[in-house]
Amino acid sequence: MAPSRKAKAPAPASGTKQQGFAKLFAAAKPSTGDAATSPPPPNASAVAPGSTPPSAPAAPAAPTVSAKPAESPAPTGVSDVPMTSSAPAPAAPAAVPAAASPAPESSLPVAGATAGAGAAKEETSAKELSEAQRKVIEGNKRKALELRKKRAAAEETSQTSPARPAAPGKAEAKTTPEKEPMPVERRSAERSKFTSISRAPWMQYNDLYNVRLDKLRPHVLKEAKCLWTSSVGPAGFVPEISQFRKAGSGEVVILGIVIRDMPARPDVIAQYRDHQAGNGMKYSDEVQMKRMASADDALWLEDPSMRVRLEFTEGLGERLVTGLVLAAKGLVTDEGLFRVSALCLGSMPASSPLPAPKSTEANQYLAFVSGLMLGSPAADVAARDRMVSFLTRSSGDAAMDILSSSICRLVVCGDSIDGEARNRPGGVAAALEEADELFEKVAAVMPVDVMPGRTDPANYTLPQEPLHPFLFRRSRSCNGFRSVKNPYDAMVDSLHILGHSGQPVEDIMRCSLIERPLEALSLSFEALHLAPTAPDTLATQPFKDADPFIIDTVPHVLFSGGHDREAHAWRAGSAGGTQILCVPSFASHAAVVLVNLHDPRDVRVQEFSTCGDGDVQMGGVPGAADVAMGTTS
Repeated sequence: MAPSRKAKAPAPASGTKQQGFAKLFAAAKPSTGDAATSPPPPNASAVAPGSTPPSAPAAPAAPTVSAKPAESPAPTGVSDVPMTSSAPAPAAPAAVPAAASPAPESSLPVAGATAGAGAAKEETSAKELSEAQRKVIEGNKRKALELRKKRAAAEETSQTSPARPAAPGKAEAKTTPEKEPMPVERRSAERSKFTSISRAPWMQYNDLYNVRLDKLRPHVLKEAKCLWTSSVGPAGFVPEISQFRKAGSGEVVILGIVIRDMPARPDVIAQYRDHQAGNGMKYSDEVQMKRMASADDALWLEDPSMRVRLEFTEGLGERLVTGLVLAAKGLVTDEGLFRVSALCLGSMPASSPLPAPKSTEANQYLAFVSGLMLGSPAADVAARDRMVSFLTRSSGDAAMDILSSSICRLVVCGDSIDGEARNRPGGVAAALEEADELFEKVAAVMPVDVMPGRTDPANYTLPQEPLHPFLFRRSRSCNGFRSVKNPYDAMVDSLHILGHSGQPVEDIMRCSLIERPLEALSLSFEALHLAPTAPDTLATQPFKDADPFIIDTVPHVLFSGGHDREAHAWRAGSAGGTQILCVPSFASHAAVVLVNLHDPRDVRVQEFSTCGDGDVQMGGVPGAADVAMGTTS
C-alpha cells in the first residue's frame, strides 16, 4: 500500500457538500449504548464555541468501525485520493475506516455544527453510513485477497518457467548472438588443447617465453648433441648463455630464444597517439602484410640469465624470427658478439605411423578450402557455384561426382566473410546470409568444419573462438555443420590433422626474409611451434602456465589457409610422415585441395577457375598425381 498523501481540502462551495462532510463526521459519533465503553475524547475543548455539548462524551470514531480496519489488509482513506478526484461516490465513505485516531481539530467544528440535530435522525444516519462503510470494507477485503492470489501465482510462474517473456522493446537484445550460450553439441570435434589451458592477465611476455623455452629445451639440446658432439666437447654445451665465456677458446653451443630487433617495425606509441591502432580490421589489412624485417636487423639469443648478440655469415639469419627456440654453435669475438657457424632447431618427436593400406576400400578424401570472401563484389560467383555443385555431387559430370562422393569432410580454413563488407551498409548481414546458404547446402551432404579467420567476425587474438552458430541459423540445424576453433586440431579417420587459417605464416613472412608461405610453414613445423612470433608481433591470448601452440605430437597433415597459390611438401618421419599443405584462398586461386586419408602423401587440387578467354577449367591440376609425393609451390 502506498503511503497516504494529505490533501488540502478546499472550502465548501455549497451547502450540499458541507452537509455531506457533516454526515461523514456525524457517523463517527457513538450511540448511547456505546458511550459507556468508549474512551473520553482527548481534547474536549475542541467543541465549537456556542454549541451545546452532548450529554455523553463524544468518541472520535464508532467502535464498530474502528475494529474493522484491523481486519482489512489495505484500507484506503480520504488522504489517498485528492479532493479533485473523479472517483465514484460510494468510495468516499472509505475515509472513516482508515482513521484509527481522533479526527483533526480543524474538522471538529463541522461536526459540532450538527450536534443539535434530532436523536432519531442521528441514529438513522449513523446506521446507514455504517452499512455503507461495511460494504466498502468488505470490498477492500476482496480486492486485497485477489491481489494476494495474483502475486502468489506470479511468483509460482517465475519459479517454474525458464525465462519471462521480454518486454516489447527489449526482445531483440535478448536474442543477440553474443548473449546466447553456444550449444555444447555444436562446438566441434576438436581436441581440448586450446581450451583447457588457463589464461591470466600479464604485464610482460616473459612468462610465456619461459614456458616455451623450458618445454622445447630438451628437444633442441638433444638435436644439438646429435649434430655437434664430434666437434664440441661436453664442456662446450653450456647450460646458460651467461657462461659462454667460461667454456674456453674453442667453439661453444648456447641455447635460447631468438629476438629480432627490426627498426622498420611500427612504433606502437605513435600508433596509439595517431589513433591508428583503433581502426579495427582496416588497420589490420593495411599493416598485416607489410614486411618489417630487413638485412640490417639485429638478432639476439636470450635466456633467463642474459642475452647475446649474434653475428651471422652466409645468410643464416634470414629465416629467423622472434620466438624461435634454437641452439647456436660458434665463437665469442673480441667485441663480445657470438659469431655463429651453425644453427639447429629441436629434434622431431616420433611420428605416428600411417594408416594401413585398405585395398578393398575406396579412397576417402579430406577437402580444404579457404578465402571464400562471401559478400565481396569482386568474387567469382560462377566458380563458387561450380565448387558447390562439385561438393554436393550435382555437377553433372560422372567422373567429378564419383570423386566428390569420396570426400568425407570439408574444412573451411577461415576468411569466409569479406573483410570489406563491414564498410558497406548491411554488408556483413548479407555476407553471413550468403555463407549460411552455402554451408547449409554442403552440410546436407557431408560434415563441414568452419574455422574463423582474419576477416571473419571473431575475436582477433589467437586462438580464435568458433564463429557463433547463431550467425548461421539454417546451417546449424544440419548435423554435419560445426563451428570450430582456429587453430584446428582434430582426428579424422585415424589421421591427426593440425593447422590454422594462415595468420602465423603471414606473420613469419613479414618478420623474416622468407618469400614463400610453404617455407614459412616448414619453419614452423621444424621449430615445433605453430605460431613462433606470438605474442611479440602476432596477437595471442594471455597464456601463463603453458604454451598451447607447441607441437607436442607430430601431425599427419599440417595446413595453413588463405594463401595466393596451393603448395604442399611431404616430410618423412621415423614411422610415418607429415604432409605440409598451403591451402589457397578461393578469391585468389579458385580451387579445393583434397588429401587422401588412406595415404596423406596423395594430394589433389580441384580447379574451378574461369580462364581469361571465358573457358572453364575444372578437374585436377595436371601432374598433381605425379608431384603428390614431392613438393609443389
